[in-house]
This record gives sequence, C-alpha cells and structure tokens, in this order.
Amino acid sequence: MIKNMQILLLLLLSCNIPTNNNRFDSKNLQKLTSNFRSDLVNQFPKFIYHHKDEDYENAKVSLGDNEKHNVGAYFYEYNADKSYIDSIEILSKGRALASYFATDTCLLIVNRFETRATMDSFAVPEITDSSLLYKECYSNKLPIPNFLDYLDGKINRSILDSSFVIYVFGAKKGDDFYNEQLLPYAQMPKEWRNGYSKGIAISREKRTVIYWTVIW
Repeated sequence: MIKNMQILLLLLLSCNIPTNNNRFDSKNLQKLTSNFRSDLVNQFPKFIYHHKDEDYENAKVSLGDNEKHNVGAYFYEYNADKSYIDSIEILSKGRALASYFATDTCLLIVNRFETRATMDSFAVPEITDSSLLYKECYSNKLPIPNFLDYLDGKINRSILDSSFVIYVFGAKKGDDFYNEQLLPYAQMPKEWRNGYSKGIAISREKRTVIYWTVIW
C-alpha cells in the first residue's frame, strides 16, 4: 500500500510541476504537505517566495515502502535573500526544541545508512557499522534526517555541510504519526525504532533553507 502511495504521489507532483521552467509552485507545496497530519508539517511555508537554480531540485518528497519503513517530506529553498533568512532564523530559534551544527560529532541521524543508490532503487540500506546505532551521546539528542538530496541529487552525502544549523521543532517516539503502519526501523536505536522529527535547516553562506518532516 505504501509503495503504491509513493508512486501515486511522485506522479502527482511531477504532473503539476511546470516543465518550461521546472518551477515548484505554492500549490505543489501545499499538495506535498497535505499528505501528512497538519501538526507534523506546520513549520513548512504556505507560499514559495524563492525559486531554485535550474540545476537544483527545489522540492523533494519521498515515501518509503514496507521494507524501508520511513516516509518524509522535504522542501528546499535556494538563493534566499538575507531578510528572508533572517526571518526564518528568528522563527527557528524561537520554536526549536534543539539546534545542532552540522559539524557536531554526535548526531542522531534517522536514515544514516541511506545512500544515493539505495534511495534511487528503493533498496534496503546496509547497516555497515552497528556501533553507530548505540552511542551514549545520543541519550539527549533529537533525531534528524541525513538530507541526502539537499544539493543536485548527484552527490552522495550523509549530512549537511559545515555552514548549516539544524533546528528541530518537534520529535517524538511512537508509531501513530502516519496513516499507514510503519514497522520498527532498523537504522535507529531500539528506543527510537518508531517516531517522527520535523524542523528547519539553514545555511546563511549557501543562502539555503530546508524544511523537513520525517516519520519512521
């Protein structure tokens, strides 16, 4: 069922993105967030004020299948002006439960082992180092995604670069945040095998704002 929803949603989005300039408009953004409970995506903007470079994806949505057990909505804004970033930064500092630098040595990453190859093929990622699931420093950390797609989709990144600050607006454990059953997620510690995380990541240097919600 989840796999069918994924195909439907991706087709729906691609059909509504104008092909002449590849813009992702406010109507598309509202359609993206409408697939999730409102309180899980209320940090997303209602309207798009900044458009992307033609070489970049401006929005990303991903729905996992029954084997990957995670779903997510991501919206990327590039070339944002200073006043816009200032306003989002003030909002984020006021609402965030936690904030992390992308350079922090201990980050609780939801889909840590996801790669470009596994994302594109919907293959199950290999857990290459199980010790990364059980670090003591995770005890007071809130989970974040690995933001694999924040650039042009061709770079295989596991976390944002050093210019980003990551603001977590909400995160809870549990399995009742999505309308389809998501089985326990093997890429997370036992106490976080199901849950959600939402927030905003900002890079003043890159003039980029990323809105995210991930559920697993």
